[in-house]
Amino acid sequence: MGQYFQFINFDKHQSTHEIGKINEIYEGTIIKNLMVPIVSAFPKLEDVFKQVFGYEIPRSFALDRTALGHLGKLPNELITYIFHAATVEGALALGIAHGYLFAIGYSEIIAQTKRTHPVMITNWSYDRIICLGDCAELLPPNYLSLTEKGTLMEWSVKHGEHSNESSPSGKLDDDGDDIAPTDVTDLQPQELERALTTFEDQTFSLWNYGYSMPSIFPLERRAFSRYPPSNNCHWWHRVDDGRARKFGCQIARINLHRYQYSTRVLVNVTKKQFLRATDASGHNTLPVAVPLLTLWGGVDAGEKRVGPWAGDRLAIVPHEVFEDMRREEPDEEWGERFINWNSD
Repeated sequence: MGQYFQFINFDKHQSTHEIGKINEIYEGTIIKNLMVPIVSAFPKLEDVFKQVFGYEIPRSFALDRTALGHLGKLPNELITYIFHAATVEGALALGIAHGYLFAIGYSEIIAQTKRTHPVMITNWSYDRIICLGDCAELLPPNYLSLTEKGTLMEWSVKHGEHSNESSPSGKLDDDGDDIAPTDVTDLQPQELERALTTFEDQTFSLWNYGYSMPSIFPLERRAFSRYPPSNNCHWWHRVDDGRARKFGCQIARINLHRYQYSTRVLVNVTKKQFLRATDASGHNTLPVAVPLLTLWGGVDAGEKRVGPWAGDRLAIVPHEVFEDMRREEPDEEWGERFINWNSD
């Protein structure tokens, strides 16, 4: 029947939840997520101000602060701190209430918008990526840290996936029977280390654990729905909804992946290797390369399916960024990978 696969990001604890055989899984999502966002694409204050308020921002910014009431008597540093302490919705609501506030708090509004932008939330660049198969029982050697392994072990215990007959805690009750902890995080570091030595990797049920991770798609939908906030926000009726929508339109137009496909380079910063998005024959390499290089499927029909980049830190960057990376590390030798289109 063959294995089924899904892309897993252990660093961000996310999954694509797109399950299929190796030639069926849709690679478009993972390619988009591996692309390094161009954060400089976020608009400048002058451009957004005109769209939101309908007039140019004054050069001297001699706006009347009396309309701010007691808030206008505060120094700009304190007003900026209010923006910093607020949620992204709260910072936006405060900013669009008055042009002066918008100018003062714009940098904080954009900073929070970057953190909550769907592309930023689901960005996997430079993370450890695995195309995990449902037959996989082990992870790459030394892949998990002690903390990560403890988290996986805790999940397995809580979900009844633990099948090792040894005591996972290394403790015995009064009758000499093994004690299985229900919360591994309560163990002392020495106890946790002893527990891990008796807990085999294959008892983790990796496929179920990966599928339990949050899917990136609901995360994207939640992030896109932030502007404007839902009507159950009690303060929203007090602000200008039109200004909020104009700000949201400016953010929605941002293309954080605007570099051309032919200039993209898939880099493996773990092994110092790279693959160009387009080969000498004009083939698009990434749709084939990303799943095959990150494949981690264990043994399937007697064949060991393991990609050479499984679990490595990967990213897709523009060609000029990759050249900058090589110049910054002149002593590092980067090896180029190629796709053999004639292989079965």
